[in-house]
Amino acid sequence: MRPPDGHTAVHHTAEQEAEHIHRIEEAGYTSAVPIGDGFMESAVAMAPPHERLSMERRASSVEAMEETARIEDDIGPPPDGGRQAWLTVLAGFLQQFCIFGMINCNGNLQAYYLANQLEGYQKPTVAWIGSVQSFVEFAFALITGRYLDVHGPVLLVSGATVLGFAATIGMAFSYKFYQFFLSFFLFGIAGTLTYAPSGAIVSHWFAKRRSLAVGIVVCGSSVGGLIYPIMLEQLFVRTSYRNTMLIIGAMNFVLMAPGVFWMKTRLPPRRPPPLKDMLRPWHEPKYVVHVIGSVLYGMNILAPFFTAISYATENGLPDHIASYAVTICMSGSIVGRIAFGLLADRFGVWRIYGTVGFISSIVMFAFWLPPMNGGPGAEALTIIGLLSYGVISGSWFTLVPSATAAISPVHEAGMRFGMLITVMAIPSLVGPVITSALIEAGNNRFTYGAVWVGCCTALSGLVTNSIPFAEWVKRRRGWGKEEACSSVESTAPTLEEARIEEKPEGVQVTETSKS
Repeated sequence: MRPPDGHTAVHHTAEQEAEHIHRIEEAGYTSAVPIGDGFMESAVAMAPPHERLSMERRASSVEAMEETARIEDDIGPPPDGGRQAWLTVLAGFLQQFCIFGMINCNGNLQAYYLANQLEGYQKPTVAWIGSVQSFVEFAFALITGRYLDVHGPVLLVSGATVLGFAATIGMAFSYKFYQFFLSFFLFGIAGTLTYAPSGAIVSHWFAKRRSLAVGIVVCGSSVGGLIYPIMLEQLFVRTSYRNTMLIIGAMNFVLMAPGVFWMKTRLPPRRPPPLKDMLRPWHEPKYVVHVIGSVLYGMNILAPFFTAISYATENGLPDHIASYAVTICMSGSIVGRIAFGLLADRFGVWRIYGTVGFISSIVMFAFWLPPMNGGPGAEALTIIGLLSYGVISGSWFTLVPSATAAISPVHEAGMRFGMLITVMAIPSLVGPVITSALIEAGNNRFTYGAVWVGCCTALSGLVTNSIPFAEWVKRRRGWGKEEACSSVESTAPTLEEARIEEKPEGVQVTETSKS
């Protein structure tokens, strides 16, 4: 087997290959080892029985990585445009429009259930329906992200379309608590099938304009958050609850179904990598810091939306304006998702992403912390506070998947973004509960809640910027030029470094000339 141009041809006996692999394994190297000409197979056969299973798994991992490397070399860089690329973006937009449009109706639906089908239940009990739905959407993102990397989006989008339609039909015919719980749980599964993939697959098609493309996709959730509650309210006036849900279910199916044909991956199906490969990103400081910073920000990102109406009322907005507080936030969110995507493509995603936590903290302490009821310009300042938080929180939804893709290999973008979303599952349940408790402790004012949210977002900014700041210090002190934040770092030595440090005796190395 002829090695790639510019590499060395290495000739081993089976015993030497087994010894070499064992040394690399013990040293903790993660780079691939040669498997051509049956060397790996012979090495496994010659290995002691107690080491054979480990080496077989190693061989599988090596083969998967080399197969992926060959595929990425064949397909070339992302085209940054074209008909299929923008169809994929449109499909992602529609998926998030339908899924998050329904999720943003949870407050309206909860109020309706308490007054009708679930009359007599306590509000916190009914609130568990929507909370579990959101948890399911986040918790299983790791599985769907990994599946996207290996098999592509077709089955994921198909499943999301069918399950979303079935769940909405289930809501239409439910009248008991457990029926609503199961229907919303099923809709949460539909959401997790499409949430991480629709954000991660953009990196297959875009590089220079990736943040803008991601911003367009995630705008679907904001537009859905504006349209669905209004549509639900108008349908309740004109027809029955059951007919309303049937209409929404049919509309969702029509909008989501084209994604089966529109959303495509550039990577062909490949061999699933071993599960242990999911541990590799957790050895990369940039990824770990990115996840921690995202959790600190994301755990409270929806809390101001949940309490926007009470915030507006407490600060003196008339009822007819305060009732549109969430709509004002959502409008700002649309602007933030697109505008910050453009800025990220222009100046670098990590440069822009690093500012989000600090800006959010400033907005919290400037507009949401001080009570403005009765003060001069209170109404205008309250609206500015709602809009500004919508803009900056919307940017986070665009920049998180873009920042993840910037520090990830293309073939792992789905898995890494899925892991991040999965880690956020529990904090996303706990954060709003803490915020609500602090608001109640502050006599229904957002004062204490603003301190909590503002401190968390500021800490998120500090954590997110810690590694870029450390690299800047190294460069200033002349400790060596570091890679930019948008590069992909590997914490393991390369195979050639491993060979130089631990070349087995009796191994002949010859240089191969370039073709």
